[in-house]
Amino acid sequence: MNPLCKLLLSVAVALGTVGSADAAKPKANKGSLIVSPYTRGAKDPGSGPILTLTPGGTYLRATAYAGIRNAALALLQKYDPATHYFVGLGRDPAPLIAFLQNLGVGDKDVAMNFPASSNESGKAGPKVMQKYVNALIPASVLASNKTIVVVDATSSGRALDYYVPRMAKQLPGHQVVKVAFTAATSRAAVNPGDKVIIKTTHFKEVEKFPWSPYEGVVSEFPRHAPGYHSMNAIKQSRPEYLKFRNALMRRMKADKTLQEALLALTKG
Repeated sequence: MNPLCKLLLSVAVALGTVGSADAAKPKANKGSLIVSPYTRGAKDPGSGPILTLTPGGTYLRATAYAGIRNAALALLQKYDPATHYFVGLGRDPAPLIAFLQNLGVGDKDVAMNFPASSNESGKAGPKVMQKYVNALIPASVLASNKTIVVVDATSSGRALDYYVPRMAKQLPGHQVVKVAFTAATSRAAVNPGDKVIIKTTHFKEVEKFPWSPYEGVVSEFPRHAPGYHSMNAIKQSRPEYLKFRNALMRRMKADKTLQEALLALTKG
């Protein structure tokens, strides 16, 4: 089996669509703003880590990159970016959002990070949430009828359950979906409520996002809670996040399997 077939099969298995029409025919992404970063002749960075951050550690060895890529492709397979927009909730899903952002024509055409700490969440009233939604989600997305897919890497789903209903009230005309990447035995998976669960059984790298060396190091913004902290603290992306995105792009440019997977998704 060639690498592309293996990749698409692993995504289908993770989503539980093996043998279904969804697995047989990738969803059409025609009209989306997805572009392949693959560049013919780009140097393969090799199998080892390609980024060191202090504090933090080393990042993006080939296996870790593949884990992030496959999780991103699972989202794109399930939610057509022509009709959906991805919002990473808090700091933990930042590596996944960084990957999706690298697939966009513009910086936030496909995805963005929404700073929202579940540890300090008591002041996110309607006026506060309206201010954050209008300031952070691109105006073109707000003016569209795209479904907003709010993504977290979580064990409890607490931030999704607190913030998403409050966010949804400020997004009239939009369907809003909660998606949790979580372990099969986690509280979020056992009692999902209205969350869409993507089990990390097949995405072990995503399972690491809430912990060292990812947590608080590669996030776009510092820990932040709407209503508690000033928006001045999230006006600019952290340098570590930009370095992580750039390192991701190095691997993406040399990843022909990614290019083939994106082509398969767009053919429909």
